[in-house]
Amino acid sequence: MLVVPIHFEILCNCDAANARNPIVEITPESDRNSGYPPLTQPAGSQRFGWLATQAGQRSRIRSSPSYLSPDDRALIGGRQVADGETVLLRGWYPVVVTRGNGNPGVWWRFVGDEPLTEPFFCDTLGRLVGNRRVSRFTSVDSLRNAGGLECLSPTAFLFHASRCGSTLLAQLLATLPGGVVLSEPPAVESFLRCAAEEPTGLFDHSALAGLIRVMGQRRSPDDRHYFIKFECWHIHSLPLLRAIFPGTPCVFLYRRPAEILASHRRQRGRHMVASLVAPAMLDTLHGDSHPADLDGLCARVLASFFRAAARFAAAGKLRLVHASQLPDLVWSGLLDDFSVPYSPSVIEQMKARARFHAKRPTDPFAGDPPAVRAASDSPAHQQAVAAYEILEKLRRQSD
Repeated sequence: MLVVPIHFEILCNCDAANARNPIVEITPESDRNSGYPPLTQPAGSQRFGWLATQAGQRSRIRSSPSYLSPDDRALIGGRQVADGETVLLRGWYPVVVTRGNGNPGVWWRFVGDEPLTEPFFCDTLGRLVGNRRVSRFTSVDSLRNAGGLECLSPTAFLFHASRCGSTLLAQLLATLPGGVVLSEPPAVESFLRCAAEEPTGLFDHSALAGLIRVMGQRRSPDDRHYFIKFECWHIHSLPLLRAIFPGTPCVFLYRRPAEILASHRRQRGRHMVASLVAPAMLDTLHGDSHPADLDGLCARVLASFFRAAARFAAAGKLRLVHASQLPDLVWSGLLDDFSVPYSPSVIEQMKARARFHAKRPTDPFAGDPPAVRAASDSPAHQQAVAAYEILEKLRRQSD
């Protein structure tokens, strides 16, 4: 029997081992990292008993709820703060929204003042290890009335077809003075799934608006520009997001289907595997393909993204950006569209960042590897090409 290895894109780089084995050491240093008031330890032999008492009072160590997926449990991880222990949500970021098991709510991770400069938000979470992994659980209403937070309005929403330069765009925007970039925050996907499955209206527009705003909390007086890069399939949720934030500019990045397909052949994204396709996306796929035909599914998924983007762009709700226009278009057009001021030094910072790989910031960018084989001429691929050509026509008309 021939076994074909398939490489999947990791959804989140968070440390699953810490999720299974939470670390419970509490020290004055760890409390400074966690944002709590500093603790004063007694000296000598009383220290051990003091630590045990603080561990009981300051945290609840338990396994993550069984109704959560392995990915969600990995996101939560670490030491769980008792409900009501903290009042303000400054420095806390929602990571999982859940219908629960009769207990809907929001799981948060403490990020504090850590810079959000990694290519993905999950990379930032994965960097917080040991005692810096702290989580808490609140009601959904906490999204609507997050007291004590000053939040930025979204500057722009970034949508994309995957493997087409969106991470580079997010990284360039992260170099802006006062730039805050949330790159594919997982709480958005879990919220949208809850909203689709929950008939009571608990996960309504006001809760989603609160989720978006709280992720743009101003942690520094210098924070001024707030961007969210969504998952690629969230292009289908653009009408919902536009209804809540009608004045926020939206862009869609894309490239030739064959080039995207070549990237997924090297490393499949989870949304390009039949059993892992987001439920909300299933109804957008046209035609059929065998579950083992990964290229066929990929082409159908891309066609669904392209069709949605073309529909929104034709209605004036979305700016189309081809991958070949990056990075120059950022400072020659997008920043003006986003009403973001910039200087020659800002452009030089962006140019310097663009010389390195978007997802591996320490590696110089040497271009895409050559395609492993020729593009398919299957009906699914032809469908994606036809949708791509419509996008190109719309883009040229508007540029």
